Amino acid sequence: MESNEDPIRIKYSLSKISSIFGLPDSNLINKVQDNWPSIIGRDIYMHTRLISIKKSTMYIEVDHSFLIKQIKYLESNIVEKIRDQYPEIKVKNIKVVNNKKFNS
Repeated sequence: MESNEDPIRIKYSLSKISSIFGLPDSNLINKVQDNWPSIIGRDIYMHTRLISIKKSTMYIEVDHSFLIKQIKYLESNIVEKIRDQYPEIKVKNIKVVNNKKFNS
C-alpha cells in the first residue's frame, strides 16, 4: 500500500503527542534543566533532579529525605520562577520523590 503523503518529522510528531498528554515540549524541559541551579537554588541543585512535568505538576527527585521539606518550603518560589522564565509551562505544584541512589 503506497502513501502519497510526505513523511512527518519526528520532532513535530513528538511535540503533538506531548501536547495530547499534557506534557511540555521537550526543548522546554531541556531549557529548564540547563537553568536548574538558578531555579532550584545553588545550595541544593546538586542533590535534586527534574524528572518531568506532567500537566500542572513538576516532579523532582532528591537524594535525601530532608530535601523534601526544603523543596516544599520553596515550592511557591520555584513555581514562580518557572512561570516567569517559561510562561508556556503551566506548573502549579511540585511533587518530590526521594531516591538515595540517584547521586551515587
